[in-house]
Amino acid sequence: MEKIKEQYKKSVKYFFNNKIFIVAIILITILSFGFTITNSSVGMDDTAFDRYYQDKEMLAIGRWGAYLVYQILNITEFIPFWIDFLASSIIMLTAVLWCIFLKKNLEDKLPLGAYIVFATIFISFPIINEIFIFENCNIAVMLGSFLASLGIMVFYENYNNIHKKRGYIISALILTLAMSMYEACTQIMLVSICITAILKIYTSNDKKIKDIFKYLFAGLGILAVGVVLDEIIVKLIYIAGVRASDVADKEIKWGKYGIIESLLLISLNIINSMKNIKYFPVLIFDIISGVGLAISILQSDKKKNWMILVIFVAMFLSNFAISILQLDSVLYRTCTSWGLFVGIIVMFSYKILSEYKITKILASIAICILVLQQSKTLNQLFYNDYMRYQKDLHIAYELIYNLEKDYDTSKPLVIMGTPYQGMGKYGAQSNSLSVLWWGKKAWNDNGREFIKFLNSLGYHFEVPSDEEYEKGKIEAENMNKYPQSGSIKELDDCIIINF
Repeated sequence: MEKIKEQYKKSVKYFFNNKIFIVAIILITILSFGFTITNSSVGMDDTAFDRYYQDKEMLAIGRWGAYLVYQILNITEFIPFWIDFLASSIIMLTAVLWCIFLKKNLEDKLPLGAYIVFATIFISFPIINEIFIFENCNIAVMLGSFLASLGIMVFYENYNNIHKKRGYIISALILTLAMSMYEACTQIMLVSICITAILKIYTSNDKKIKDIFKYLFAGLGILAVGVVLDEIIVKLIYIAGVRASDVADKEIKWGKYGIIESLLLISLNIINSMKNIKYFPVLIFDIISGVGLAISILQSDKKKNWMILVIFVAMFLSNFAISILQLDSVLYRTCTSWGLFVGIIVMFSYKILSEYKITKILASIAICILVLQQSKTLNQLFYNDYMRYQKDLHIAYELIYNLEKDYDTSKPLVIMGTPYQGMGKYGAQSNSLSVLWWGKKAWNDNGREFIKFLNSLGYHFEVPSDEEYEKGKIEAENMNKYPQSGSIKELDDCIIINF
């Protein structure tokens, strides 16, 4: 145990005493997240902090870890700069954590450049924008990714070196906490298990197929314990009086279809998510997956160990675990594991290419361009969401001006129709979806979140009753669409706005 501590201390000193490494990760974090940290945007869910935390909706959907984190940090409303700064800092720390772990176990097998490659690719991978823009949970999601990685690392060290029961218990508890932050953190765990299994092949004497399978099943066993513990805690929360929510769809659909139909559905969902190549992170994921497949085949043949290829395929599929489990479309906001997957493959590619001076130079140039393109894409996506926010503000202020000018604004506002959905661009899913569009339909609650967005600008509009909302549905059938003339109608007890 003392030897392991010393090895980790040595690894920590290696990175923290290396100015090039520190400058590189800080610089890429600023390049990737600097704009959104200093130019916050209110988007989906960002008006609902009270619902998620004061009304315990976050507990109702089973994310008790996220609830605890936000309660401890006393985050009860949208906080510009501060939330995004913490979330991006945790991403950077997760990259450093992986570098320390790999350095300790690989010792001098990788050059410093390989770790810089991994960290910068991981930090800047653009798919993270899909969940990062959700201010009401982004700190918890990034912390969940950190804990998911840490939990598997603890398991790996205990399995290979320490061999103590408490090590497995600690690992299971860490994984349980990670799952409670965001269920998609499970994909990080699965990818991490596969990465450490390949690491075991390269560093351990136990390289037989049965030894690797034993490790994989042990890792899955610890993960399963974490899932069970998380479910027990969620059930206890429900027993304590928190009502289960049907907002977050976690339905497992296995059994609804035959085996062949289920496998075809899984394949179709994965293919659909991967063919969206106009979305830069998807394009990079596709290319690097191909590179990883080629490397795994070559390495399997070279080492006469085809478990490398098997594990790579498992690692690839782990990136779609939520979709596979639910037999549903791939949501990019659940794909937080993609950055880790891509980072590891690019790092290993750099290691192979760095054996020769010319290929090392070419690889360094190509990877530098890739990292810059990733950070550029992140800025484009964050800016796109910022422009959506500016458009939402323009519509909101214009609507408020028209209401105050000609109507009795003490009456409840009945929002009908469908506001513009967003500024769809770059092939993203969550990015730039209008808070007005979301607020109108959220929770089927009479447009409450739409009105809360208006009120966040310093106003005090009232939410309609169910009766007033039903009346609005009838009246809106014969009204024009906002902002046309006749799109706002005042009744005795409410004001109807039809989008």
